[in-house]
Amino acid sequence: MVWHANTTAMLNNHGVNRRSAATGWCSDTRIWQQSPQNPRRQQHILDWINGGFFVLDPQVLNKIPSDSTLWEQEPLQNLSNESQLKAYLHTGFWQPMDTLREKNDLDEIWRAGKAPWKMW
Repeated sequence: MVWHANTTAMLNNHGVNRRSAATGWCSDTRIWQQSPQNPRRQQHILDWINGGFFVLDPQVLNKIPSDSTLWEQEPLQNLSNESQLKAYLHTGFWQPMDTLREKNDLDEIWRAGKAPWKMW
């Protein structure tokens, strides 16, 4: 959270390296950054995907015009175009838990006593 508190961006994304997923599964939701050569063009950051977590400045809510607005379209794209979207690139363990198989994989890691997220 310190990284998020110290950035000036209105929206911070949690980027994870897709190779860190124990199953090797990769989402099509990728992390993008502005191209240094052309700020209006975005480029893909190789091997990094959206970890699914955002830290928002309260002002971001003003950029969502209605309940029917799709977050991934206008608000997210506008914030990116305004250089208000930054990604924290998490380099530690990450594993999605979107399916029963992934839950079972994580349960097995826990039962084996090899859970890297256990800090106690």
